[in-house]
Amino acid sequence: LRCAGVVEAVRVSRVGYPQRYSHSQFISRYRTLGIREMKKAAKAKTKVKPIAVLVDTIAKKMALIDSKASSADEKVGKKSKSDGKVDLLAIGVQVGKTKV
Repeated sequence: LRCAGVVEAVRVSRVGYPQRYSHSQFISRYRTLGIREMKKAAKAKTKVKPIAVLVDTIAKKMALIDSKASSADEKVGKKSKSDGKVDLLAIGVQVGKTKV
């Protein structure tokens, strides 16, 4: 297993992934990345969950950075045709009922 690289792959996956935060932990940790958008959403007439706004904002920024870094890779910057949101699965983010 060591020669095939399986041990190293397991070690790398255990070190950084997956990291799951509760919605409140995620917001308190990453709020500064989307503070402007969260304030706009709070003032808007339609109610949107703060976690949805923050995750969408961060995903858009990640897609923008990735598309600048490698313009040939179209999956990372792929947007949904209907509402302009970034495909979260392509970015590598999932939002559940209680965790991100």
